[in-house]
Amino acid sequence: MKHKGKCADVAFMSRALQTLAAQGTRLTPQEVIAGFGELFSKAGAATRTVGGRIGFCIHGAGGGRWIVDLSEPGGVWSEVGQESGQEAENKGAFAACEVRIYAFARIFAALLLDPEAIVGLRETGEVVVEGDRSKLKQMARLIGSGGSLVGVRAAGG
Repeated sequence: MKHKGKCADVAFMSRALQTLAAQGTRLTPQEVIAGFGELFSKAGAATRTVGGRIGFCIHGAGGGRWIVDLSEPGGVWSEVGQESGQEAENKGAFAACEVRIYAFARIFAALLLDPEAIVGLRETGEVVVEGDRSKLKQMARLIGSGGSLVGVRAAGG
């Protein structure tokens, strides 16, 4: 799965995320990735201020591995699968990311809905970060500059 800038039907997905979050429903990792995709897409060329590749490894139901290259305007996404015969290549691609974020599916949505939550989640061990942590701060600022997904939706964005 490769996306140039936008995840599939992000406007619909974003509305669905907002509704689910407001109802207290847990979001799937795919829904959270789609939400990040929309926010980065709206940021356009500003993603270059963060730059580099960020890997997300989500454990649990619906989990998987995704990489976003923020050196490209709006980010370029890829899903790192577990295809037979490509395990070494996929592990290498993920390991090459400047930042790798490991989280459980049940708390992954917190990173999208409240990017600053990563600090507390790191302290409790619910999120593990490897690599250049300064990129996380830059990513949170980038997301925050356009408002959280909740703010984007509330404003009709």
